Amino acid sequence: MKRFWMHPAVKIILLIILWFAAIRGISFFVVSHFGYNPQYPYYDEVRSRLNKFDAVFASFDGIHYLHIARGWYNGTGEQAFFPLYPGVVRGLGQFHMEPEVTAGIINAMGLFAGLFGLYLLYGKKAWFPIVATLVFPTSFFFAGIYTESLFFGLSVLFFLSLRRKHFATAAIFAGLASATRLVGCLLGLALALELLRSRKFLSSRISLLSTPLLLFISESGLFYYMYYLWAKFGDPLMFIHVQSMFGAERTSGAVVLLPQVLVRYAKMIVTVNPHTWVYTRIWLELIVFLGAIIVWVRRYRNINLSLSVYIVGSLLLPTLTGTLSSMPRYTLVLVPWLVGAGEISIKWRVCLIVSLALAAYILVVFSEGMFVA
Repeated sequence: MKRFWMHPAVKIILLIILWFAAIRGISFFVVSHFGYNPQYPYYDEVRSRLNKFDAVFASFDGIHYLHIARGWYNGTGEQAFFPLYPGVVRGLGQFHMEPEVTAGIINAMGLFAGLFGLYLLYGKKAWFPIVATLVFPTSFFFAGIYTESLFFGLSVLFFLSLRRKHFATAAIFAGLASATRLVGCLLGLALALELLRSRKFLSSRISLLSTPLLLFISESGLFYYMYYLWAKFGDPLMFIHVQSMFGAERTSGAVVLLPQVLVRYAKMIVTVNPHTWVYTRIWLELIVFLGAIIVWVRRYRNINLSLSVYIVGSLLLPTLTGTLSSMPRYTLVLVPWLVGAGEISIKWRVCLIVSLALAAYILVVFSEGMFVA
């Protein structure tokens, strides 16, 4: 019995349960004592199906995923959200399960797959990135109706397969990830780099045929979604062209370079009222983005090229829309790769404590109905 409780998978499951209980407990306390005053459309629709405590975790992007799961892509603007997550929710609905329930099951499975995958990848040294991921300021999105948990699980399993030279399996996970979020296409690029580095694979007689096939599979989710949008709406890039509908100064008609984005944020720091949550969010987005870049620069010599391409690409790709909005959420799935595996030094312990405190604060704000990321 003692061996059972000491098994890493059991420890991770218990850790997830405690983490989830803490997340929901804080949110429940905030909503009960301070109320929930959301700042997004369709709140009345969410409340017609969910109590106010569950509605917190279906807010903002969550309502769009629920829309897609129930009626598929019928509304303009919903094309910005990739199909795998709502598609699985919709598929499980065939077993007479409510979308909110199936979304929770998918989230739990994705989070466990990601955390246990880290253990399989790093062994006992994985506990540092595991803890760092769970105490990251926006980790509560793992518990919401968002793609974070599913994408996190797929990306970790991809790099685990890549480490073990299981290229076909890695291509499948990359393909699924590319149907979950746009940055999933970067995993295909990481696979291409690893294939080029693998002399044993390249020396194989079938490599000339299998390499293009593996790369196609790794991007198949994105290709499928583009084909679907072209067939139904006549625009294969509609997921980009509708970005401006969601505010946050996103652009969809032109590429905005990073220096322009940073200049825009510098102007907002000067002009926005410092006594508002918007001002705090501007700093949060900027600090998380620059912090992630700085951590990568300090550690890039210890990170292989394929992983670095994925990290940097994931940080820079969203900025092409002209904003760092949602960057604190996008960075969440990069945490284990940024911090790396190893012992928790005193410096990192201080960082984890600060991160935990900030996570509690941001969860309180989110539970009150404010847009966080």
